[in-house]
Amino acid sequence: MSMLPGGPALGRDLHLIDGHHPVDSPPSATLTLSPSPGPVSGYSMTPPTLDITEETHVIDSSDSLSISCRGQHPLEWTWPGAQEVPATGGKDSEDTGIVQDCEGTDARPYCKVLLLREAHANDTGSYQCYYKYIKARIEGTTAASAYVFVRDLEQPFINKPDTLLVNRKDSMWVPCLVSIPGLNVTLRSQSSVLRPDGQEVVWDDRRGMRVPTLLLRDALYLQCETTWGGQTFLSNPFLVHITGNELYDIQLFPKKSLELLVGEKLVLNCTVWAEFNSGVTFDWDYPGKQAERGTWVPERRSQQTHTELSSILTIHNVSQHDLGPYVCEANNGIQRFRESTEVIVHEKPFISVEWLKDPVLEATAGDELVKLPVKLAAYPPPEFQWYKDRKAVSGRHSPHALVLKDVTEASAGIYTLSLWNSAAGLRRNISLELVVNVPPHIHEKEASSPSTYSRHSRQALTCTAYGVPPPLSVQWHWRPWTPCKTFTQRSPSRRQQRDRMPQCQDWREVTVQDAVNPIESLDTWTEFVEGKNKTVSKLVIQDANVSAMYKCVVFNKVGQDERLIYFYVTTIPDGFSIESEPSEEPLEGQAVRLSCRADNYTYENLRWYRLNLSTLHDAHGNPLLLDCKNVHLFATPLAASLEEAEPGVRHTTLSLTIPHVVPEHEGDYVCEVQDRRSHDKHCHKKYLSVQGEVGRAGRGGLTVLPKEPLPPVQQVPGQSIHQWESARTSPPPGAQTLSLLSASAQSVSPSALWRAPSQCRLPRLRFGHST
Repeated sequence: MSMLPGGPALGRDLHLIDGHHPVDSPPSATLTLSPSPGPVSGYSMTPPTLDITEETHVIDSSDSLSISCRGQHPLEWTWPGAQEVPATGGKDSEDTGIVQDCEGTDARPYCKVLLLREAHANDTGSYQCYYKYIKARIEGTTAASAYVFVRDLEQPFINKPDTLLVNRKDSMWVPCLVSIPGLNVTLRSQSSVLRPDGQEVVWDDRRGMRVPTLLLRDALYLQCETTWGGQTFLSNPFLVHITGNELYDIQLFPKKSLELLVGEKLVLNCTVWAEFNSGVTFDWDYPGKQAERGTWVPERRSQQTHTELSSILTIHNVSQHDLGPYVCEANNGIQRFRESTEVIVHEKPFISVEWLKDPVLEATAGDELVKLPVKLAAYPPPEFQWYKDRKAVSGRHSPHALVLKDVTEASAGIYTLSLWNSAAGLRRNISLELVVNVPPHIHEKEASSPSTYSRHSRQALTCTAYGVPPPLSVQWHWRPWTPCKTFTQRSPSRRQQRDRMPQCQDWREVTVQDAVNPIESLDTWTEFVEGKNKTVSKLVIQDANVSAMYKCVVFNKVGQDERLIYFYVTTIPDGFSIESEPSEEPLEGQAVRLSCRADNYTYENLRWYRLNLSTLHDAHGNPLLLDCKNVHLFATPLAASLEEAEPGVRHTTLSLTIPHVVPEHEGDYVCEVQDRRSHDKHCHKKYLSVQGEVGRAGRGGLTVLPKEPLPPVQQVPGQSIHQWESARTSPPPGAQTLSLLSASAQSVSPSALWRAPSQCRLPRLRFGHST
């Protein structure tokens, strides 16, 4: 029979044998709990009863003993010297007794009788009957007991030799157990005799002698003494051991469940850390204890501050009968510690592995960590190796899960776990596929693209996106050119600054019918670019007329990306230009105006400079390489006037006026502007060629014009006063002049000045942008 799950709440019907004895099966009655707290007072049921009504029952040695127990539930007996599973149904063994069924009553249909055919002194003790399937044994509720003395006049003391652990308690019991009640007992040591006084020293027939601890600390051994029939009897001695009384901790090694093969050796170490010089009693409970399988070996190690006590359980040649829970209990009379583990015994080596979740796992690029788990059961632990796409994965890993850190798109692939046990000839493989999803990204965001577009021009706006899985679609939207709030995180990175998107609520989908600028075409296709299949979408604007904001949006199941395009339409080519009035080559004496026009949306901080020819060479006479970031070091800042813009005009004009131009005004004039967003500086250069009488007459070679005083030029506030460079030459007829648009370093031209005869070494001018 085995106990049914569910503890006391049992539900089988009651069956009678021949109308008299019930079958020993779980009862139909239900255990209920009363409102009172605690496990003892919480039970409410009719307790079993014994046919011995007195608490103490005395018989003589060699007499037989019969005790009947009746109750409402299946019953079981325990008594001194009983085996873990009592003998039943007529099986008998020495000093164990027999438990048989007996006739119950209507109120208590279950009955068990305990029979001792020939009792001995060592059978003295407590005889308890309890409800078999109710775990809690509570006297008067789930159990009933009687104390039986088996009187032996030749053996009044029945205790075995033992060690008495004396600690810091106020008093303790010296367990001199007797087979005869009512004896006059004294307690002897090597130097003193203690007699019961009913107060400090107390005698109890069932428990022995209670003695104050202070009276025992000098004793080496203790024995109980009594006189009966004119003869003196002494109990077996107790060796006195002074100990601490505090247990600190208990551990069972190995800590985890232990796996073995049939025939291997089982070794469990139960160790207790206790107060210095403490004593501990160990007890083991395990499947093979009844069959006396295994040996316990105690060990004791005294440290400076504490004592380590161990009990080592060893079972040679284990079988599957040895599998199950193993419990170690340590007891010092005050504290009781328990620790348990599970022992698993396998018939033969094996490897079993399967997917824990799915054969295909997904992660997202950028994940800090991803696990590829498997469900593995194997013994002995096999050797193993992880592979990715048939290549061994380096590093230390676990056979239960492969951990990948900092997931990227390259982490995707087929991962295989190979397990093997060469000695047993076992090998198993299992593969998992890792799919790494990549949020879509629009590549045009990486490079700055021009945001100023010439009016009436044809423009193509492109978004090239990549993601895993590929973006489902590309959506184009537009909104009017009006301000809207921009959202950024605190202290954003450069990429976050570049990627920040306005929080506008009035976006409209781009269609052929609904577009602020006429749409020529809108196409989306897949293209193999740089080894990857990318989604390309191109919006072609037929006629750029109105400034607007466009954006393309791509998304897949793990994210989305957007590209914002500020489509600013301007009448100024490239948003920045220089014009000369009345002509590129004015006549001497004419009024000349150089106008620098810059689009308000893109540029600000317009300035005029004139290059100083005398400073454009180094100390060895070699021409210098100039660009926009250092032009101010080799040029004179000039005062100019800011023209008032007409209504509807979206550009700024900074004009440099020369009332009467003379040959000395001839030279390179530079307009510098600053980008509003990037704060980069950009420069355009205009060469002013003054045509005089002599200049118009001959155009063959380099002609030096007579030097005349210059009209005054207004100084820019905050700058030192510079005079015009003297003895400048005007270009001969046919010489070229250049106007450089220097929005980038690629706009370099080595012929930034007019071409002079080969004997003249002129500086190289490179007007790029500067920060």
